[in-house]
Amino acid sequence: MNRPFLTGRVDHTLDDKGRITLPAAFRDLFVGESYFVPSAHGEPFLRLYDSFSWAAHDQRYLDSLDELGDREADEQIGDLYEDMFIVSRDSQGRVTIPSDFIQKLGLKGKVRITGHRDHLRLWDPAVHQAYREARNRMKEAAERRRLAEVEDA
Repeated sequence: MNRPFLTGRVDHTLDDKGRITLPAAFRDLFVGESYFVPSAHGEPFLRLYDSFSWAAHDQRYLDSLDELGDREADEQIGDLYEDMFIVSRDSQGRVTIPSDFIQKLGLKGKVRITGHRDHLRLWDPAVHQAYREARNRMKEAAERRRLAEVEDA
């Protein structure tokens, strides 16, 4: 089955019930259960996977871990699944963000939704902008170091 890559960036309003409207182009992918997954490395965003993409991710990355024989693997899987939330899209294309995630990420007003290949990322727009600017500065610094090494060679 060919599935579209989730791409782009859009800001949507977080309503007083903690709901956001999913981008129209991707709503049909988020039928039935979907999964809010906290970022894996402490990044300031929340991931949203549809059930098909999460099952593929789980199979690709987590099935290979030996959760019965490796305590660290068991704890990683346990921590991940303990912090996940199952959500369903309503008839108007909205999902409710769990209040724990709203508070942790400081979401209010607008929420930035960015595509990331097989899932969506939800951000505070100002945090997303600052994150991208910091990454760009790091890339520029790395490029300057690379050029300096080439000149010195």
